[in-house]
Parts: sequence; C-alpha cells; structure tokens
Amino acid sequence: MFREATSPCVFDRRSFLAAGGAALAGGVMLQAAKPLASASSSLEEATLDQLQAGLASGRWTSQGMVSKYLARIRSLDQSGPMLRSVLEINPDALALAAALDVERRKTRTTSTRRIA
Repeated sequence: MFREATSPCVFDRRSFLAAGGAALAGGVMLQAAKPLASASSSLEEATLDQLQAGLASGRWTSQGMVSKYLARIRSLDQSGPMLRSVLEINPDALALAAALDVERRKTRTTSTRRIA
C-alpha cells in the first residue's frame, strides 16, 4: 500500500485516499451506533450470568430483551451501516419470548427452550 521512499511516511495519492475513506467510514459507523449504546448499554454489555439474574429479578423480561435486540439488528443490519451480519430472524421470537415470560411468572423459572 505504501510506496518505497526515503521517508517512512510517504503515501501515494491512492493510498492516502483509501486510508482517509476507511477512517471516515469507521467514524460514520461509530456515530450510528452511539445512540443505541447509550439507550440500552447495560443490556448490551451484560454477561449471560447478569442477563439470567436480571430475568430472575424482574429487571428485564424476555420479550423486552428480544425487542431491544431486534431493534439493534434493524439499526445495524437492515439500515444505518447495513452490516448484514444476521442472516435470519425467527419470526416467532417475540411470541416465544412472551411465553417464556409467562412461564417465568408462573413457576419462577423457565425451561431450557431457546428463542432463536
């Protein structure tokens, strides 16, 4: 990418424009993700143990978590930077999450069913 020269930091025009374009694209992607990170950062950065504890304590519901994750997927994969990192979304995800919430309220625990 860099042209051989006596100075260690000499760019040709193409390399300079490519590096600048990559930096600009990275900045745009970071700006697009900022509003989402501030809105639900505790949920996005939680470990599995913290998520389970949050569900058990009532801090979060399965349906609320699924809704936030679906919104995050829409904002990053289907609009915004359009990363397209999620290939398929279960169309029944919200209904399954609601069923898990009902089960959790009745029995204070849930089965090992998965939503995905």
